[in-house]
Amino acid sequence: MRFHKFIAVILAVLFSFTALAGDWKTRYLKDAFGDSDYSKPVYTVDLKGTTDVVRKGESCTLGFMVHRSGDSVLMRAFLTRNGHQNFWTDTHCYVKLANGKKFAISCSAEDGDLWFYLNSKELSAVLDILNNGNFTLAITSRSMFGDVMNCTFIVGSQTTGIKKLLGAR
Repeated sequence: MRFHKFIAVILAVLFSFTALAGDWKTRYLKDAFGDSDYSKPVYTVDLKGTTDVVRKGESCTLGFMVHRSGDSVLMRAFLTRNGHQNFWTDTHCYVKLANGKKFAISCSAEDGDLWFYLNSKELSAVLDILNNGNFTLAITSRSMFGDVMNCTFIVGSQTTGIKKLLGAR
């Protein structure tokens, strides 16, 4: 009987954590020897979406990473579509909330990945959006040759719980 109660408690704890933490996975930065540094967790989530790089509606995945470094929070995203797909230099990121409100998020494409360099007000707003979930993320990227790539990600609860994971202040 004790064993059954123990299993029930473990399942309740796991269920509670999952509900609070969306689909975030914990990974760790490596030290100079290649060993995991468990004091430096990086939280990642894969967002499924569509792009029109080759044909409209083609599936893609946005790998989104969040990491706390002291008082700073670093955010980076990379796109996969049949392998790694680079974001071009002229890239813009937009969010539409469930209530229809739309706005832009500051970002910069570097080495093909998307980095979010946010001031404290922007960071707070973005963390709130991720934490609450239920939004649409749109990314437009233009090459210097005029090619345009549009990506759309409809996000439900996958990003919820990030503030708790980060120990947001």
